[in-house]
Amino acid sequence: MQGTEKYETKRVKLDAQLVKQAIARASLAKDSKFVCDYFDEDLHYLLLRQRGRALGWFVRAKGRTERIGSVRPNDPNYLSPDKARTKAGQIYYGMKPRGAIPRSGGAWTWADLDREYQEMLSHPRKVGNRIKPPVHATQDEVRRHFNKPELQSWQKLKLSDIGPLHLRKLIDDIQRRSYSACVKTMVYVKAALTWAQGQKTLESGLGETHAWWATMKPPQPDGKEIKKIEIRHQALTAAKDALTIKHLAELLVVHENYCAGREGNEKISPGVRYGIWWLALSANRRFTATRLSRSSLTWPDEWNPYSTPDQPWGVAEWPPEFAKAKHPFMLPIPPIGIHIACCCMWDWEAVVTQKRGFKRATQWVFASTRRKARRGHPENPDPGIYPNSLNAHLRALRGRKKSGKNKTDLLKDLPDFWPHLIRSITTNFFAQHRKTLPAAASSAMLGHVLPSDREIDWRRMSKTTLDYYLTAQHMDLKREAMKLWSEKLLQAYYEAGGKLPIRSEPRIQINDDLPRVPVVAPLSPVQESSFVPVATEKD
Repeated sequence: MQGTEKYETKRVKLDAQLVKQAIARASLAKDSKFVCDYFDEDLHYLLLRQRGRALGWFVRAKGRTERIGSVRPNDPNYLSPDKARTKAGQIYYGMKPRGAIPRSGGAWTWADLDREYQEMLSHPRKVGNRIKPPVHATQDEVRRHFNKPELQSWQKLKLSDIGPLHLRKLIDDIQRRSYSACVKTMVYVKAALTWAQGQKTLESGLGETHAWWATMKPPQPDGKEIKKIEIRHQALTAAKDALTIKHLAELLVVHENYCAGREGNEKISPGVRYGIWWLALSANRRFTATRLSRSSLTWPDEWNPYSTPDQPWGVAEWPPEFAKAKHPFMLPIPPIGIHIACCCMWDWEAVVTQKRGFKRATQWVFASTRRKARRGHPENPDPGIYPNSLNAHLRALRGRKKSGKNKTDLLKDLPDFWPHLIRSITTNFFAQHRKTLPAAASSAMLGHVLPSDREIDWRRMSKTTLDYYLTAQHMDLKREAMKLWSEKLLQAYYEAGGKLPIRSEPRIQINDDLPRVPVVAPLSPVQESSFVPVATEKD
């Protein structure tokens, strides 16, 4: 922007109401020296730009800005907010990636560092004596924070020319929108500069630069932000202390009733419906549902003494990059868990076949019904359910989802619940049963690293051996914890008035290789184990 212009930026929800307000504001402009960019809350690269009386949709990302349409209905290039979002996504993914930005002639610019640092994060790294696999969540966070509009002015700056004032101004600008965002942005900017100086000393041009960024800290939150932080912390602490397995069972009853009452476009997707169940049963982080491939869920488990032909136990496994401890993680899956997974896969096949008119394959147990890549992941046309979809569903039950039609708090009699709190419920539950269940069993099931694990090199062990099953994965301990947890959860669920969840989609001609699930399942609890169909086949 020219020095004589007045420039404003806002991060808002770009909907029809906002567009109407922007048009009214633009009609009052007296000249073209005033510029205001309205950035969308969801699509970071979509903006509505007002320059004087002119208004238009733009895509701004990767060091470039491109106009895509008009907001005025009488304009032949008119785009509604929804159509602008669709076209913005198409334009954004069609833009050349940051790797296409020419390298600077000598020392790196910020654009060079951005590209190289993100490329480094996408590969395994050696940290000390171990290999650290790439973490997809970290890659997404870095990509999101480095794509902020405030960083666009850095693209052509040489790293050796960036100083404390640049970073302080950047962080202050971001803080006006979000305090947590400014804290994370500073962390990642400092990490990238440190990596460039330590690992790419010659290429970056930072070899003789004092690491001035090392001592810089994010700003202190103001009084209002501190109050918000305290309120969130108090709510989280109160929920952790209050939630019990009984509350979780009651939540599942409400969840099932809510899903049963949704039809047409409001129907809850199979991945979300059964994903909530899987989250409750597995008692682990959201990755247990969002990152479970069909090939990694097997049954029956021949080494599990509780597994029988009509009530099989199974095994689910996740690779190191999806586990918190960055080790392969296995869980014994009780019969009700196998039942939930089977129902999800059947319902998904039915929904997608009905919607698309033909079969579509997926690698995930809890797959998304969308059959195209998500924003930020154009290389993946087969997404699993998005982790935040589970959070959004819980907000819908509370009547707090902005786009949801339900405005009634269906969970008003229950403490607040977030997916991560499942671990607090489980930890409190196992503490109450510490006389009958070894502490190591509950820790193993929750994915904690046991003292003996530090002496085991799982990379030298065959994953098909009993030694790996018992020594590296402690499956004998996990199955005792899982048996106790799943039986008590089902008992509480039935006592709260719940019925066994079964397929909601009508039986149609779909993938014959899928495991069979019952058309009508028993609706009364059984003390010894959960329900699954007799002679369940492996997928």
